Amino acid sequence: MNFRNVFIAAVCFGGVLTAPAASLEEDGPRTVLFPLRHAVLSSQVESSINRHQHQEGEAFQEGDVLIQFDDSAIRQHLLRSQASTREAEAGLEYARKNRETVADLFKKGIQGQQELDRANLEVEVAEARLLGMQAAQKLNEKELADCTIRAPFSGRVVRKLAQEHEFVRVGQQVLQILDDKTLLAALHVDSALRNQVKLGETRRIRIDETGTVHTGKITQISAEVDSGSRTFEIKISIDNTDGRLAAGMSGVLLSETPSPAAKPETQP
Repeated sequence: MNFRNVFIAAVCFGGVLTAPAASLEEDGPRTVLFPLRHAVLSSQVESSINRHQHQEGEAFQEGDVLIQFDDSAIRQHLLRSQASTREAEAGLEYARKNRETVADLFKKGIQGQQELDRANLEVEVAEARLLGMQAAQKLNEKELADCTIRAPFSGRVVRKLAQEHEFVRVGQQVLQILDDKTLLAALHVDSALRNQVKLGETRRIRIDETGTVHTGKITQISAEVDSGSRTFEIKISIDNTDGRLAAGMSGVLLSETPSPAAKPETQP
């Protein structure tokens, strides 16, 4: 099947832009590569940034530390909550022992019902206080863990949105990252081919910056047709584990016949 005249759209980083057919190159539509995954990380604590562990453009692995916040104040809060928890545990232990004593005396007729009810109430109050202290301690432990931002996936740092020694608020964006091990090219296809394009089919894209040709598979097909352009979107996955390509590079979708001027094809 020849897709030379039926692919009619180009993609830009972060989305797809429809382009006039007259602007397309002879081989097919223009396309721009964008990452499989990208994220903007935000602070979960109010503190200053001690250190960025990676520079812009530097690669990291999933689980690596990306940002370390100043945690000195939060550590003090945690010590205080741990002390309060131990105090509440001791109070509960004392209340339970006292209740046992009062209950024994009640059975012997030495203590009355009112004293027993008071002892039971003291135990309930001590249990509630302990639960509150344990909850506060867990919150402080979470705050301490949030002082370290770790990579949710392997990738590269795109941009630092807050600098070292800068004080940030909860929810403030601090780092932009992306996963470029796999790149995606999205295109709009004529609706007449809706039942002819299949998941898993391979297509070839020539990258302008490198001059190389890369084969990728169709990994996504839109479930709906755009009523205005009468096209539907497909996404082609390009393997980039060797790091030769970068998000934002441009290219062109090739026809079924390989171009003799192209460099040797790179398989994913």
